[in-house]
This record gives sequence, C-alpha cells and structure tokens, in this order.
Amino acid sequence: MKKTAISAVVISLVVGLSISAAAVPRYGIKAGLTGANQTWEYSNVLGTMNRNHRTGMVVGAFLDLPRIQGLLLRPEVLYVQKGSQVDVMHTSYAGVPQGTITLKDRIDYLSLRATARVKTSAGPLGFYFLGGPRIDLKIGTSSDIDSPEMETILDAYKSSVAGVTVGLGLEGALGPKGSLFVEVCYDLDFGEAAKYVGDEATLTIDNRAVLVMVGMAF
Repeated sequence: MKKTAISAVVISLVVGLSISAAAVPRYGIKAGLTGANQTWEYSNVLGTMNRNHRTGMVVGAFLDLPRIQGLLLRPEVLYVQKGSQVDVMHTSYAGVPQGTITLKDRIDYLSLRATARVKTSAGPLGFYFLGGPRIDLKIGTSSDIDSPEMETILDAYKSSVAGVTVGLGLEGALGPKGSLFVEVCYDLDFGEAAKYVGDEATLTIDNRAVLVMVGMAF
C-alpha cells in the first residue's frame, strides 16, 4: 500500500509539472550512456551476489519551467537501459574449460522524472546540482541466458519502480536562449526491481545505475 501511494504521488507530480509547462517555449533533448548494475539477493546459502556493470543507453526530452525561488524545475521523459552482466566459464562438450563468456541482462524503462536544479554560480558557464523523484515504467526485458528459469525471472520484474535521482552538471550558454550541458546522475530506487519466488529460494533484484548525458536546451 505504501509503495502504491509513493508511485501515485510521483506520477501526479510529473504529470502536473508537464501540464503546467505546456505554454513554456523552452525545451530540450539529452542522450548518453548508463553504467548499470544489480544486486541479486537469495534467501538461501547463496546469499548476496553482486553482478558486473553493463553499459546501456539513455535518450529523452524535457521541458523547463520558470524558476521558483532560484530553482529550475524540469519534467523529463527518458528511455533508459538498465540491467547487469555476469562472466561464466565456457566449456566444450567434453567438459574442457574454453575460457569465460559474458552474459548480459537488459531491462528497458520509460523513466518519468521531475527534477529541480540549483545553479552554484551566475554567468554563461556554471555548475549545478539536481535532484527529484522519478518513476520507471518497464517496457521490455531481455537476456543472453536462454532458459525457462531466466524467463521466469524476467517475468518477475515489476511494471514500475519509484525512486529518486541526484546528480550534478555543467552548463554553458549557447546563443541568446539556448544552452549546452553535461550531467552525471545516480538513480536510487525505493524498492526492489524484481522478486522471484523459486522452489529452493526467493530472489530479490535491486537496480543501480549511473547516467552520463549531454544535452541541449532551446
């Protein structure tokens, strides 16, 4: 019930800000890379398994609202790739080790965000801090591991995950109204991304991701 209430608040905030920004001419685009990782926690003797980072992509658009007491409010809609990867031993049919191969899992989200930015200095070039709530809506899953168990795990991913985003950026003026910026953000979730109850153990999966993006505002 608590998670449902949090998700409803985040959605209402994002939608409300987007509607308010309908008459604002300033908008922008951004794109970049994600460094995503996951923690797989089993309820049995396997315990916690930290998987390796995988690189994905992020792309989206935003609107800038008028400043409110020094804060720039920015509703965003992003396509974000998250997930993880793991190195496993590859053997021949005779059981002879052939080295390791990397197997990747990918979770695609439509991320609705309502961030606030605070610029640390005035002028044409300056740093800023950002933060705000978000909700990630699952739009697809895939894995290099082809097995019935992995299909069940992929099906266990929740349709939405609420969280917050924090980060910092560097922005420079681009013409009389436009700007060019670079951002580094960290996505923190309020709850698990997936929960799979198997015959021998319960698996809980948590997402983590760092986003590095460049963008333009007009």
